[in-house]
Amino acid sequence: MNNIVIHRSKLIIDKLSGTMPVTNEEDKARIIENMLREGGFQARRGLYGIVLTRMLDSEAVGYSVVDDKTKKTLLRIECNPRSPNNNFFRFEFNPSKISLTEFNELFTDITGMKFEHALEVSNLTRVDFAVDLTGISMNELAVTYGKHTITRNILEKGITRYIGSGKANTQLCAYDKKEESKFANEQRIPELGEPTYHEKTRIELRLRRSVVNNLNSLYELDNPFQTVNLYQVSRVKELKETNIKTILALLPYKGLHGVLTGVSPYYRRKVRDALEDCKLACWQPDDIWSELGDALRDLFDYTA
Repeated sequence: MNNIVIHRSKLIIDKLSGTMPVTNEEDKARIIENMLREGGFQARRGLYGIVLTRMLDSEAVGYSVVDDKTKKTLLRIECNPRSPNNNFFRFEFNPSKISLTEFNELFTDITGMKFEHALEVSNLTRVDFAVDLTGISMNELAVTYGKHTITRNILEKGITRYIGSGKANTQLCAYDKKEESKFANEQRIPELGEPTYHEKTRIELRLRRSVVNNLNSLYELDNPFQTVNLYQVSRVKELKETNIKTILALLPYKGLHGVLTGVSPYYRRKVRDALEDCKLACWQPDDIWSELGDALRDLFDYTA
């Protein structure tokens, strides 16, 4: 395992959702009319009365795209809220999986403004940042996120681990991207041909509205990856001290906070010292967060 080269991808925004205020009644009527013309429908339930979902083609989808058979959608636009407390217009989409050119054209046709201008006045409700690691699977990786504990361990379509509560301001999700891609490919477009099944793990950090509520707050945000650490399991197994190896055996399943619970201060220090030698060299939180500007600019690259 130590001879395998592990590569880190650039930071991307994998999911973005938010709401936009519209106060002019004529603008509201026009948006409703445009959404219905584009294939939107009257929703019988939910927070919004008009809903439009869409799968947008992209030349760069690879094997990450999933279709309606998996009950996932890559774009959802809603308007006309049932409650006056909600903004009139809502959007949710996966920037890394759709054609941003088509998305911007659709967004402009519906709202009358480019997405980049709309984002300046929108309230963000969720931003998912993602980084892919090629050359390592979840079987060989232990992920910790500050003092957050592992809340869910899912063993289907590969390994998926959620660290932190789904209702918290932030949550980390780490999963086998290779296995997810294999599953998605089996569900959908045969014209794509056979995917390359190389080991790939995705590290996804989900931030909600109390952390990022607008575009400016993203630029002002302290590095959320700073307390995310990745350790190579094979190196943990190579540790010489048996007591330390025993304590760390459950690291991939319980997280650092979980394995240190009830451990004496002496062994806590020894565990932390031992883990320093097991860190994944390509995982550098400062380097990752320095790519934020590029990730945001990619949102407006309508020529891609």
